Amino acid sequence: MNLKFLETFIWVAKLHSFSLAADKLHSTQAAISSRISVLEQELGSKLFKRDPKGVTLTRAGERVLQHAEQVSRSMAELYASLQDENLAAGTIRIGAMDSAIHSWFVDFVADAMHHYPNLDIEVTSDT
Repeated sequence: MNLKFLETFIWVAKLHSFSLAADKLHSTQAAISSRISVLEQELGSKLFKRDPKGVTLTRAGERVLQHAEQVSRSMAELYASLQDENLAAGTIRIGAMDSAIHSWFVDFVADAMHHYPNLDIEVTSDT
């Protein structure tokens, strides 16, 4: 199953329109319609009721939407987890004055360590 087709399905379902989904996905209405048709053939169920006012989900479409959104969230989490590997890693050495260390600097270092867990921060102070 093509993940792009699932994304297309989700947008058509949310926007209740093939043409609005085409605009959102920077595609043509024909391409959107083709993706939905292929998805319906793969799943063996009609996913939308089509009428002049737009489209609504069938019962099968409602069930597919729940699963499609789960798959979409899982893929977003997968990509996010891979991005974590690209975070800064190594050692940073920072020299700071005592007055800075005892005021805002501690919060700065804590925040940096939270956002960049692979980063080692070495701080030296001097008066």
